[in-house]
Parts: sequence; structure tokens; C-alpha cells
Amino acid sequence: MKPTKANLLLILLLAASVLAVFWPILFGGQVIVGRWTLFDQYPRLAWLSRALAEGGSVLWTSNFLGGFPIYLGTWGEHIQPLAHWLLGTFGYLAVTHWTMFANTFLSGLLIYFFVRQLSLSKPAALLTAGVYMFNQWHLFYNNMTFWSNVYPVIPWLFLSVLRVARGQRFYLIGITAALAYGWISVMTDVILYVTLAALFFALFLDWTGQSTKRWRATGYYLLAAGTGILFALPRLLPIVDFVELTTRAGGIAISGGWLASAESSGYFGLNTLISLFYPYFSVLYSDFIPFLRGADKLTFLYVGAVPLILLITFFLGWRGTMQKNPLAKYFAVLFVFTFLMLIKYVPLYCLIRQLPVLKLFGGTGKFTFLTFFS
Repeated sequence: MKPTKANLLLILLLAASVLAVFWPILFGGQVIVGRWTLFDQYPRLAWLSRALAEGGSVLWTSNFLGGFPIYLGTWGEHIQPLAHWLLGTFGYLAVTHWTMFANTFLSGLLIYFFVRQLSLSKPAALLTAGVYMFNQWHLFYNNMTFWSNVYPVIPWLFLSVLRVARGQRFYLIGITAALAYGWISVMTDVILYVTLAALFFALFLDWTGQSTKRWRATGYYLLAAGTGILFALPRLLPIVDFVELTTRAGGIAISGGWLASAESSGYFGLNTLISLFYPYFSVLYSDFIPFLRGADKLTFLYVGAVPLILLITFFLGWRGTMQKNPLAKYFAVLFVFTFLMLIKYVPLYCLIRQLPVLKLFGGTGKFTFLTFFS
């Protein structure tokens, strides 16, 4: 990003819009009252802050059940020196809230520059940035950092892959940094799906002749991604070593055979799919209606009116869009693929879970971050 007046105005505009939303928790002394914040995010960082202040272990806590190995969890703060310094200096509330701000702001900034690389206009890129930052799905999960840390990682990674494919090898650093940070700070299965999606993006660029050299994007991506994952090994190796002693060994069992039950697989019910268009949809006694009930009644897909209008507009004119911009083909396929993963009676998720490594994870909703990105 060049330090031009236009880019400075862009940064100020995005920062001001995010500050307007998060002002109450950043400067108003307020907190987020929710299931995840009260039972996980705040207590976890409060415990880590206290452990650091008292010189205790940050790898194990005796405050959960009979003791819990923090280093095997889905969090990465325990091995991040910067996180330790921030917690000790500013406290866990400020760190949580400013991380939410940073993830939202950076995701908007990066998606703007990524969309510009797709040859869209500045107004279109600015609209996309606003939609990506403030869609309801992102706001809903923003209060858990191991979810929201992926918001900037996705456009950061895809932007870097595209620039490398076009001959700018400097962006190999972007791929490495994005995946090193992602594999340390994001929930493991979410960043795994993002890593694979970026790999298929590189393959798409090579296959369709949009790289400067044959297989340039894929080869460089594998090199840079492998390097990034190496930086994350301090977090990953203990998990890999321990997984055989857990219920995930050999893969998570899904009851009900090929058409697995919503409870064990995390499929969304019809009520959740309807919430994509109407967030307050509810039916009395929905728990007793098999097709209606989803795995998590607190989950909804609603992203807002503007994203829905853009989505419908795209599919209405998809032929022309793909002719003008061949990259739209990849993102259309990514959207359809990840969306179908959510639906119980499409056996796509069951097929994917037969693959090595992927069978260790459950919860179709983890694909949704890619769905709304695409």
C-alpha cells in the first residue's frame, strides 16, 4: 500500500466507521454480555493475565475441572510474547476489545485492496469492505478472538496469493506471515479450511493461465505456506502428539450413518438457513420438527440486507460477471461448495470427512467464514 493521500483517507474512513461501532467498549467502560465472552473469552484472558503477573504456568490451569492443559486448547495467546506484554500492560478487557477493533478494521482494509486487485472500482471495493466488516455473522462472532482473528487473515492470504501469481514474489512474506499468525491464533479447523481454500485458489490461478508462469502460484504457495506452518509448530506439535489420547483419535464419530444427525455433526437446520434472509424466524416446538431444528439454536446466518442484495444480484447476472472477470468463477464455486456443506441432506460434508486429517474435526459452521468471504 502506497502512502498516498487517497490511501490515508481510506484508512481514516474505515477506522472512524469501526470506532463508531465499538466506541462503547473501547472508551465507554462497557463490556459484551454474551455466552462466549462471559464463559470463555474474558475468564480465559483474565486467568492468563493473573498467571503472568504471579509468575505461574501459562500452559496449565487447575481452575477448570481437575486441571486443564491450556497448550492443547484452541487458543494461542499462551505462546505469544506480544499478547503477554499487552495483557500485562493494558489488561484483558482492553486487549479483547482492541483486538476486536483491529480484526474488524484490518479485515476491511485488506478486503478493499483485494477487491481492487480483482479489477473492481474504488466505490465497489469500499462497499465490499463495509459489508465484510459489518455483516451480522462477523459481528456475532467478533467477541471471541479465536474466531475473529481469521477475519483479516482470509483477505490477507488471498491477496498475497494473487500478487505472487502475478509475479510479485515479495508477497511470499504475506503468505508465510498470514498462515503463521493464523495457525497460532485461529481455531485449528477454521484455519485448516482457509489454508486449503487458498491452495485451491492458487491451483485455479495456474490452471486458468492467470499466473505469469505455469504452476508458479501453487509452487510458491506450498513453499510459503509450509514455512508459515513451521513457525506455528510450537503450538501444533503438542496437539498432534496428544490427539491419539482423545476422543478425536481415528476421527469424530457421526451417528446416523450417511445422513448424520444434526446434533453430532453440526449441520444447520432449515430454521438456520431461513435466518439467512430473516434473522428472527422461529417456530413453536421446533425441537420436535426434524427438518427444522439445527445443531445450535443460537446460530444464525443472517448477514444483512446489503450482502444479500449483492449476492442475489451476482447470481442473477452470473454469466456476464464471469465473462468480465474469470476470478469470479472460483469464488462462486467456493460459495456454493461451502454453503452446501451446511445442509444435512446433501452428503458433501460426509464425503469430505472421509479424508485424512479432516475427519478429526466436526462442525459444518466452521466453513461459513469462507462462505461469507466468497
